[in-house]
Amino acid sequence: MDITGLRKKIDLVDGKILQLLNERAVIARRIGLLKKGNNLSVHHSKREEEILTRMLKANKGPLSGRDIRKIYLLIIEACRELQRGGDQGDV
Repeated sequence: MDITGLRKKIDLVDGKILQLLNERAVIARRIGLLKKGNNLSVHHSKREEEILTRMLKANKGPLSGRDIRKIYLLIIEACRELQRGGDQGDV
């Protein structure tokens, strides 16, 4: 396969990643509403560590554990901001 074909495959994967990130964000926002209704803190460090640990164990590469950790920390922070009712507009 040539570079153009590979780039098309990346574009398809990126579309799937974006769809899944937004699906995760919708669920996180719903969790935030439940937390608010039950006077629970948005930040739950134990749960976040569970997610990171699970993703690091599941990672088979080629991304390094360090890269997976950085990516998931960003995802978690973005979803935490949604739970706080943060900006949901476009960049």
